[in-house]
Amino acid sequence: MGAFSPVPVAGAAVVDEAMATAIRPTLDALARRGVEYRGILYAGLMLTVDGVKVIEYNVRFGDPECQVVIPRLESDLFRHCLEAASGRLSTPVSFSDDACVSVVAAAEGYPVSVRTGDPIVGIDAASDLDGVMVFHAGTRRSAAGRSDDAVVTAGGRVLDVTATAPTLRAARDRAYAALERISWPGMHYRRDIADGALAEAS
Repeated sequence: MGAFSPVPVAGAAVVDEAMATAIRPTLDALARRGVEYRGILYAGLMLTVDGVKVIEYNVRFGDPECQVVIPRLESDLFRHCLEAASGRLSTPVSFSDDACVSVVAAAEGYPVSVRTGDPIVGIDAASDLDGVMVFHAGTRRSAAGRSDDAVVTAGGRVLDVTATAPTLRAARDRAYAALERISWPGMHYRRDIADGALAEAS
């Protein structure tokens, strides 16, 4: 229901462990089966007392996780994707020092019985805040092509409200300030995204 980047506890040692115990063994197993994998391999990981554990793999970018990584990307995403598709990785990946926080705004009833069709107000007002981007996840136009068409809820996870800033605390504050500008009947979201990281840093 939210994500943040960078993750203070996931430094170079965690990355090395994940590559050694999860990613490389997976790619090696695919190679033994004659599969030359190219593209996105998203690993959902859990950090435990016994080390890095894999929860899931996806062959696409994950959201909202992707939405707190790509805004920090300073190198060329298109070039990275092209090189991945061609199997010739050469461009270094570089990120800004900024932090990014994304919070999922959900529809009434999510995740059990979702109500849809509620008009959403405030998306433009939220997007006007410095460093804020609003990603649509479960929305649609109420009456495409008409002058009175509006954006309405069309799924459980409706919007991902994402903000960048020089610090994690500032990015979190911006994301929640943007959420306060958005509303629809039954809208709800977690209010503790990145709290743990901030507590550990203080």
